[in-house]
Amino acid sequence: MSRSETKIHEALQLLQARQDALEMQRQRPLLSLGKWLRADVFAWHNPPAHALIDTLCNWPYPVIWIGTTAQAKQVNWQLRKREFDFRALILFGEQDEDFAEELVETHYVQSGQEALQIAQNLLGEKSIVLLTTDEELEQEIHKRIKRS
Repeated sequence: MSRSETKIHEALQLLQARQDALEMQRQRPLLSLGKWLRADVFAWHNPPAHALIDTLCNWPYPVIWIGTTAQAKQVNWQLRKREFDFRALILFGEQDEDFAEELVETHYVQSGQEALQIAQNLLGEKSIVLLTTDEELEQEIHKRIKRS
């Protein structure tokens, strides 16, 4: 390898390391927000797909997942191969019946208020609500947790 090739290779490695570091900063850990009505509520912004799938498939109670259509598409084919206990999917984004509806009850929403109302109606004796959407919805449910 010539000297210029070595420098290019090193620069590419540094660029990749920087991109990886930025991606890690963009991802936040899974956060427990507390109890809302009868459900344990968690928020997780930009979860890695593999970690999201493992988490969804290993929780002890039925899950109401409030996410985006894009996130659901990203994990759909992998969820088909796994055991999971969903109560429902509540999705922001364009309706896409090709992937979710044969797996679980699916609702498409336009607002956080609408998503939380559907979730509230679906809560069972023991439930988990997972938000993978945005901080605005996390703040709204946090307010509701404080009031309950």
